[in-house]
Amino acid sequence: EYCMYDREAMEYFMHSMSYDDILAQIGNTLSEDGIAAANSENGVTIPVASLPDGSEYLIIAKATNAYGDVAYKTVTVKLKSHSEVFIHKPIEDFTGMYMALADVTAITQNGAEYGTESYRVDIIKTGDNTVSIKGLCNYFDFSPEVKGTYNELTGCIEIAPQSVGKYKGYEIRFGLSGKLYSTVWQSQYSLQIGFSEDGKLYFRSNPANDTKLTGYKFLVFSGGSYAGGDIANKTYDNISMSRIQ
Repeated sequence: EYCMYDREAMEYFMHSMSYDDILAQIGNTLSEDGIAAANSENGVTIPVASLPDGSEYLIIAKATNAYGDVAYKTVTVKLKSHSEVFIHKPIEDFTGMYMALADVTAITQNGAEYGTESYRVDIIKTGDNTVSIKGLCNYFDFSPEVKGTYNELTGCIEIAPQSVGKYKGYEIRFGLSGKLYSTVWQSQYSLQIGFSEDGKLYFRSNPANDTKLTGYKFLVFSGGSYAGGDIANKTYDNISMSRIQ
Protein backbone atom coordinates (compact mmCIF):
# COMPACT_ATOMS: atom_id res chain seq x y z
CA GLU A 1 0.00 0.00 0.00
CA TYR A 2 1.17 3.55 -0.65
CA CYS A 3 0.02 7.15 -0.75
CA MET A 4 1.50 10.50 -1.77
CA TYR A 5 0.18 13.77 -0.38
CA ASP A 6 1.22 17.36 0.25
CA ARG A 7 4.03 17.20 2.81
CA GLU A 8 2.76 19.91 5.15
CA ALA A 9 -0.77 18.49 5.22
CA MET A 10 0.53 14.92 5.64
CA GLU A 11 2.68 15.90 8.62
CA TYR A 12 -0.40 17.51 10.15
CA PHE A 13 -2.35 14.24 9.69
CA MET A 14 0.48 12.27 11.27
CA HIS A 15 0.09 14.11 14.58
CA SER A 16 -3.22 12.34 15.19
CA MET A 17 -3.33 9.43 12.72
CA SER A 18 -1.26 6.27 12.33
CA TYR A 19 0.24 5.21 9.00
CA ASP A 20 -2.49 2.57 8.71
CA ASP A 21 -5.23 5.15 9.33
CA ILE A 22 -3.80 7.44 6.64
CA LEU A 23 -3.44 4.59 4.15
CA ALA A 24 -7.02 3.50 4.81
CA GLN A 25 -8.23 7.02 4.00
CA ILE A 26 -6.13 8.03 0.98
CA GLY A 27 -3.95 5.03 0.16
CA ASN A 28 -3.68 2.85 -2.94
CA THR A 29 -2.84 -0.82 -3.29
CA LEU A 30 -0.41 -2.20 -5.84
CA SER A 31 -1.77 -4.80 -8.23
CA GLU A 32 -0.14 -8.22 -8.50
CA ASP A 33 1.79 -7.01 -11.54
CA GLY A 34 2.85 -3.93 -9.59
CA ILE A 35 4.09 -6.05 -6.69
CA ALA A 36 6.04 -8.25 -9.11
CA ALA A 37 7.62 -5.16 -10.66
CA ALA A 38 8.44 -3.73 -7.22
CA ASN A 39 10.34 -6.94 -6.40
CA SER A 40 12.26 -6.86 -9.68
CA GLU A 41 15.66 -5.32 -10.33
CA ASN A 42 14.14 -2.26 -12.06
CA GLY A 43 11.41 -1.64 -9.49
CA VAL A 44 7.98 -0.22 -10.17
CA THR A 45 7.15 3.14 -11.77
CA ILE A 46 3.94 4.96 -10.86
CA PRO A 47 3.32 7.95 -13.15
CA VAL A 48 1.77 11.07 -11.63
CA ALA A 49 0.72 13.99 -13.83
CA SER A 50 -0.12 17.69 -13.44
CA LEU A 51 1.96 18.42 -10.35
CA PRO A 52 2.72 22.14 -9.90
CA ASP A 53 6.28 23.48 -9.81
CA GLY A 54 7.87 23.47 -6.38
CA SER A 55 5.38 21.06 -4.83
CA GLU A 56 6.61 19.04 -1.87
CA TYR A 57 5.14 15.63 -1.10
CA LEU A 58 5.46 12.97 1.57
CA ILE A 59 5.13 9.35 0.45
CA ILE A 60 4.14 6.53 2.82
CA ALA A 61 4.67 2.93 1.71
CA LYS A 62 3.65 -0.22 3.58
CA ALA A 63 4.84 -3.72 2.64
CA THR A 64 3.47 -6.96 4.09
CA ASN A 65 4.97 -10.37 3.35
CA ALA A 66 3.39 -13.83 3.36
CA TYR A 67 4.26 -14.29 7.05
CA GLY A 68 2.46 -11.12 8.11
CA ASP A 69 5.61 -9.09 8.72
CA VAL A 70 5.02 -5.38 8.07
CA ALA A 71 7.49 -2.66 7.12
CA TYR A 72 6.85 1.05 6.59
CA LYS A 73 8.87 3.59 4.64
CA THR A 74 8.42 7.35 4.30
CA VAL A 75 10.10 9.56 1.70
CA THR A 76 9.85 13.30 1.09
CA VAL A 77 10.24 14.64 -2.44
CA LYS A 78 10.30 18.22 -3.71
CA LEU A 79 9.85 19.25 -7.33
CA LYS A 80 12.04 21.91 -8.87
CA SER A 81 10.50 25.32 -9.25
CA HIS A 82 11.17 28.52 -11.19
CA SER A 83 10.45 30.41 -7.98
CA GLU A 84 13.18 28.71 -5.94
CA VAL A 85 15.80 31.26 -7.01
CA PHE A 86 14.80 34.80 -7.94
CA ILE A 87 17.06 37.16 -9.86
CA HIS A 88 17.60 40.45 -8.04
CA LYS A 89 15.97 43.23 -10.07
CA PRO A 90 15.34 46.94 -9.38
CA ILE A 91 11.78 48.07 -8.78
CA GLU A 92 11.65 49.74 -12.21
CA ASP A 93 11.99 46.35 -13.93
CA PHE A 94 8.69 45.19 -12.43
CA THR A 95 6.53 47.95 -13.87
CA GLY A 96 4.51 47.23 -16.99
CA MET A 97 1.75 45.07 -18.44
CA TYR A 98 1.67 41.30 -17.92
CA MET A 99 -0.41 38.29 -18.85
CA ALA A 100 -0.91 36.16 -15.74
CA LEU A 101 -1.53 32.41 -15.74
CA ALA A 102 -2.89 30.68 -12.64
CA ASP A 103 -4.38 27.42 -11.47
CA VAL A 104 -7.86 28.39 -10.30
CA THR A 105 -10.15 26.50 -7.95
CA ALA A 106 -13.78 27.64 -8.09
CA ILE A 107 -16.33 26.44 -5.53
CA THR A 108 -19.73 25.87 -7.17
CA GLN A 109 -23.01 24.25 -6.16
CA ASN A 110 -21.66 21.02 -7.64
CA GLY A 111 -18.42 21.14 -5.67
CA ALA A 112 -14.89 22.26 -6.55
CA GLU A 113 -13.98 22.89 -10.19
CA TYR A 114 -10.34 23.07 -11.26
CA GLY A 115 -8.88 24.86 -14.26
CA THR A 116 -6.44 27.50 -15.46
CA GLU A 117 -7.16 31.14 -16.20
CA SER A 118 -5.18 33.87 -17.92
CA TYR A 119 -5.76 37.54 -17.23
CA ARG A 120 -4.03 40.88 -17.63
CA VAL A 121 -2.15 42.40 -14.69
CA ASP A 122 -0.59 45.89 -14.52
CA ILE A 123 2.19 46.84 -12.10
CA ILE A 124 2.62 50.58 -11.51
CA LYS A 125 5.34 52.21 -9.41
CA THR A 126 3.78 54.51 -6.80
CA GLY A 127 6.80 55.40 -4.64
CA ASP A 128 10.47 54.68 -4.02
CA ASN A 129 9.64 51.16 -2.81
CA THR A 130 5.89 50.76 -3.42
CA VAL A 131 3.79 49.52 -6.34
CA SER A 132 0.14 49.20 -7.27
CA ILE A 133 -0.93 45.89 -8.80
CA LYS A 134 -4.18 45.88 -10.76
CA GLY A 135 -5.98 42.95 -12.37
CA LEU A 136 -5.25 40.16 -9.88
CA CYS A 137 -9.00 39.52 -9.51
CA ASN A 138 -10.17 37.96 -12.76
CA TYR A 139 -13.82 38.96 -12.37
CA PHE A 140 -15.97 41.04 -14.68
CA ASP A 141 -17.12 43.76 -12.27
CA PHE A 142 -14.49 43.87 -9.55
CA SER A 143 -10.93 45.00 -10.28
CA PRO A 144 -9.25 46.15 -7.06
CA GLU A 145 -5.82 47.62 -6.51
CA VAL A 146 -3.41 45.54 -4.44
CA LYS A 147 -0.49 47.42 -2.89
CA GLY A 148 2.95 45.85 -2.86
CA THR A 149 6.26 46.72 -1.23
CA TYR A 150 9.62 46.34 -2.94
CA ASN A 151 12.22 44.60 -0.77
CA GLU A 152 15.65 45.96 -1.72
CA LEU A 153 17.43 43.09 0.03
CA THR A 154 15.69 40.31 -1.94
CA GLY A 155 14.86 42.25 -5.11
CA CYS A 156 11.24 41.05 -4.85
CA ILE A 157 7.85 42.64 -4.45
CA GLU A 158 5.96 41.49 -1.36
CA ILE A 159 2.16 41.51 -1.10
CA ALA A 160 0.37 40.93 2.21
CA PRO A 161 -3.30 40.67 3.21
CA GLN A 162 -4.99 44.08 3.00
CA SER A 163 -8.32 45.77 2.51
CA VAL A 164 -8.99 46.49 -1.18
CA GLY A 165 -12.35 48.25 -1.05
CA LYS A 166 -16.06 47.47 -1.14
CA TYR A 167 -18.13 45.15 -3.31
CA LYS A 168 -21.95 45.15 -3.06
CA GLY A 169 -21.71 46.65 0.42
CA TYR A 170 -19.17 44.14 1.75
CA GLU A 171 -15.58 44.86 2.67
CA ILE A 172 -13.17 42.91 0.48
CA ARG A 173 -9.73 41.90 1.64
CA PHE A 174 -6.88 40.48 -0.37
CA GLY A 175 -6.07 37.21 1.38
CA LEU A 176 -3.66 34.32 0.97
CA SER A 177 -4.10 30.56 0.77
CA GLY A 178 -2.11 27.37 1.19
CA LYS A 179 -2.46 23.61 1.40
CA LEU A 180 -2.74 23.51 5.18
CA TYR A 181 -4.49 26.82 5.76
CA SER A 182 -6.98 27.57 3.01
CA THR A 183 -7.68 31.16 4.11
CA VAL A 184 -5.14 33.57 5.60
CA TRP A 185 -5.84 37.26 6.26
CA GLN A 186 -3.27 38.06 8.95
CA SER A 187 -0.93 40.83 7.78
CA GLN A 188 2.28 39.14 9.00
CA TYR A 189 2.06 36.69 6.08
CA SER A 190 2.97 37.54 2.51
CA LEU A 191 3.75 36.32 -0.98
CA GLN A 192 6.86 37.35 -2.91
CA ILE A 193 6.84 38.20 -6.61
CA GLY A 194 10.16 37.89 -8.41
CA PHE A 195 11.91 37.25 -11.70
CA SER A 196 13.14 33.78 -12.63
CA GLU A 197 15.89 33.07 -15.13
CA ASP A 198 13.28 32.55 -17.87
CA GLY A 199 12.28 36.23 -17.64
CA LYS A 200 8.83 35.57 -16.14
CA LEU A 201 7.49 36.72 -12.80
CA TYR A 202 6.51 34.03 -10.30
CA PHE A 203 4.69 34.11 -6.97
CA ARG A 204 6.06 32.22 -3.97
CA SER A 205 5.54 31.99 -0.24
CA ASN A 206 7.71 34.39 1.72
CA PRO A 207 10.39 32.28 3.46
CA ALA A 208 9.60 34.23 6.64
CA ASN A 209 6.12 32.64 6.77
CA ASP A 210 5.70 29.83 9.29
CA THR A 211 3.51 27.95 6.80
CA LYS A 212 3.84 27.58 3.05
CA LEU A 213 1.39 29.64 1.01
CA THR A 214 0.63 28.93 -2.62
CA GLY A 215 -1.74 31.64 -3.81
CA TYR A 216 -4.37 34.22 -3.04
CA LYS A 217 -8.10 34.97 -3.00
CA PHE A 218 -10.35 37.96 -2.40
CA LEU A 219 -12.16 37.51 0.91
CA VAL A 220 -15.63 38.83 1.74
CA PHE A 221 -15.86 40.44 5.21
CA SER A 222 -18.98 41.56 7.03
CA GLY A 223 -18.93 43.53 10.28
CA GLY A 224 -15.17 43.07 10.57
CA SER A 225 -15.36 39.27 10.38
CA TYR A 226 -14.73 36.85 7.53
CA ALA A 227 -18.11 35.93 6.05
CA GLY A 228 -16.81 32.64 4.65
CA GLY A 229 -17.06 33.61 0.98
CA ASP A 230 -14.70 34.86 -1.68
CA ILE A 231 -15.19 36.94 -4.82
CA ALA A 232 -16.42 34.49 -7.49
CA ASN A 233 -15.50 31.73 -4.97
CA LYS A 234 -12.07 31.57 -6.63
CA THR A 235 -8.62 30.73 -5.31
CA TYR A 236 -5.59 31.52 -7.51
CA ASP A 237 -2.53 29.26 -7.14
CA ASN A 238 0.82 28.71 -8.86
CA ILE A 239 0.80 32.11 -10.54
CA SER A 240 3.24 33.16 -13.25
CA MET A 241 3.24 36.34 -15.35
CA SER A 242 4.73 37.04 -18.79
CA ARG A 243 5.37 40.58 -19.92
CA ILE A 244 3.15 41.91 -22.72
CA GLN A 245 5.40 43.49 -25.33
